Amino acid sequence: MILFLIAYNIVEFLILLVALFQFVAVLFTGRVNETVLRLGNNLCYFALEAF
Repeated sequence: MILFLIAYNIVEFLILLVALFQFVAVLFTGRVNETVLRLGNNLCYFALEAF
């Protein structure tokens, strides 16, 4: 259970980093980075399943 809590906290931090990177990428390119979008979706799905 403790391992899932640690993994959840790491994933939560990674989701924040992905969101910030996606924001900067949209500012510079004007379009969404599809690879980063899929990564964010997968991280959110993992967080949902782990908790």
